[in-house]
Amino acid sequence: MRPHTAAQIQPFGRKAKARILALMRHNAALAEQVQLAPDKQGVDEIIWEYPAAIAAIIGMLIMPPKSAREFIGRMMCTVLSSVILGPLLTIWVITRQPGLLAQAVQVAAHTGVTEDLHSVMGLFYVMGPWMLSAGLPVWWILGEAWMRWPQRMQEQGIPSWVAEMEGNISGK
Repeated sequence: MRPHTAAQIQPFGRKAKARILALMRHNAALAEQVQLAPDKQGVDEIIWEYPAAIAAIIGMLIMPPKSAREFIGRMMCTVLSSVILGPLLTIWVITRQPGLLAQAVQVAAHTGVTEDLHSVMGLFYVMGPWMLSAGLPVWWILGEAWMRWPQRMQEQGIPSWVAEMEGNISGK
């Protein structure tokens, strides 16, 4: 991996943010189409363009790891955070939006899975985005704070870092 300048990185960041916002708008439009569909045929006619797996790649695209060690550490912590915090976040969302799970089960009923899997798939539809939301911040925080902090300390030196922190704390 080669270093990039801010002038090289910023246009990519703006394009990535625009793409993420476009995908979020598309997701909201799809959710509205599902709610407004009068029957199964109406849901079947909706065009589902983007695979859900693309969201998992966003973290690595925005802040890629610099080494295999960093990738493994960040991946393990991200998965652990998703597994622990994701269900809690999902429960919180479902208690705030009780109709969300019922709507997800209705969407699952139109996917072609057997009837006994509708509720499981509906829960997966609700839980998946929240598990991802619980894990991505850990990916980004670890990338900056834990993995790259030692490198910064080595480059900057502990005495100058301590002086910088004292200045930040005292407001100087």
